[in-house]
Order: sequence, then structure tokens, then C-alpha cells
Amino acid sequence: MNITQTVTLWRERFVTVHLPTMVVQYREKQPAGLQVVTVGAQGPVGTVAEEILSRVEVVEAAAQTATQTAATALQGYADNRQSLDDVITKMTNRFNYHAGVISA
Repeated sequence: MNITQTVTLWRERFVTVHLPTMVVQYREKQPAGLQVVTVGAQGPVGTVAEEILSRVEVVEAAAQTATQTAATALQGYADNRQSLDDVITKMTNRFNYHAGVISA
């Protein structure tokens, strides 16, 4: 059962003028300084609705999946980086060898 309740607290500005024969007071309502909107029923202090808990579980699962995917990507990057470094080193060594043979 969802119950919706809106409470608006108004600020009021007023000016009071004291004259010898009378007191004049001018009041004017200001825009709402605070507005409280409640939806649904509130449970005991410290409890969380089942809907919120299920949302948190979904988000935690998505975060875990994202973390695992990122770790896999980083490992793949490290493996590819090492392979590329090895290829470049071997090519450089072969070039140096053949350049040395040609110049000798």
C-alpha cells in the first residue's frame, strides 16, 4: 500500500509597527523553505525495503562482472605488451646481426 503525503512548511515575513494609538502588523507568506514528500510506508528504524536490497544485489553483481572483465583486459594487455616487446627485441637483434654481417 503506497501512501503519498506532502508537507510544506511556509516561511512568513511580517512587520509590526507600534503607534501610540494602535499596532499595525503586515504579514506576507514566502516561498516554501522546506518541503517533505513521503511515499509508501516506513518500516522500523534500520530496516531496508526488499526492493532496495534486490537492486543493491543486482548492482553488486554488475560491479563484480565489470571488475572481472577489467582484470581480464589488463592481463590480456600485459600479455600482448610482453609479446610485442619480445618481437621488437628479436627484430632489433636480427637487424643488428645482419647489419654487422654486411659491414664486415
